[in-house]
Amino acid sequence: MMRRLAVVALLSLFSFPAFPALAGCGSECSCPLDQPDTHLDSRLLFDVSQLYIDQNQPMVGSNDAFVGAIPGDHDEVRTVNRVSNFRLTYRMQPGWVFGANLPYIHRTHEHVHHDMGEDRYERWNDSGLGDLELSATRTIVPASGPRFRVGFGVKAPTGKQDPALTEDGDPIEASARLGTGAWDFLANLGAEWRFRAPGKAAEETMPLRVTLAGRYNGSGIEEFRHGAEAQVNLGTEYPLAKHLAVLLQGNYRVRAKDDVGTAEEEEEANTGGVTLYATPGLRFDAVPGFSIYGLAQFPIYERVNGIQVVAESNLILGISRSIY
Repeated sequence: MMRRLAVVALLSLFSFPAFPALAGCGSECSCPLDQPDTHLDSRLLFDVSQLYIDQNQPMVGSNDAFVGAIPGDHDEVRTVNRVSNFRLTYRMQPGWVFGANLPYIHRTHEHVHHDMGEDRYERWNDSGLGDLELSATRTIVPASGPRFRVGFGVKAPTGKQDPALTEDGDPIEASARLGTGAWDFLANLGAEWRFRAPGKAAEETMPLRVTLAGRYNGSGIEEFRHGAEAQVNLGTEYPLAKHLAVLLQGNYRVRAKDDVGTAEEEEEANTGGVTLYATPGLRFDAVPGFSIYGLAQFPIYERVNGIQVVAESNLILGISRSIY
């Protein structure tokens, strides 16, 4: 069994470029998070979460910068992502979990375009459905020792692909479309250990989870391909009170540079990077089968290629409901 898990881990690693990093121009509409199993006795679980990412800080390398610090055809100013995720998971016996996630996205994007010596401020507002993600996870629970999980998934090009337009009729860039128009493939490998919670009764335990995840993105609108991605997540939670738990995660993400294809507005040099996040949060188990949670994600190390506009924090609020 351990040899099989090692093979899956190696395949997950070698399926992606060795030095991936962050994408630019509005495509950053997800947070690298470990999503542990909640309500383990539930067969059917419905989760709704709201994600807020405000990319308003220009960065060059690992340093804060100003808009236009590196001259280009256009300068990114700000992108605000408000994403509502609707996730449904179904647990089959023995050990299989199938999931579906459908996002609804509202995105505001701003940049300054330089054309023939004239600077023109452009702004887009767009709302609609994003791309549907489907996943399957196999959980392995030995008689003793850690639990393991292996997961695979696919993102289908079901989201809105029509470009938002400015008042002058200019379309938004391919990287900032709500739907990418591409098929993407995902894989993850995780392990979980449980320990006695310090200062608590012997039966109260806390987990330690490690997850390795990867994503390979296909070519979509205007042959634009978002950079491949790899993540390492380390997470735990502490039972602070009977219905209240403190959540804590460390999240490391690297993304490759984008392949801009035929997209004229895109600048490949200003995509890709590395980020390490600290992610504290709380979960309140209001009644059996119903939880409310919130997390705040802060970059403690960040390095981007070229110049990019990044978020100084990400916010996630959600509820999960066990149906049966």
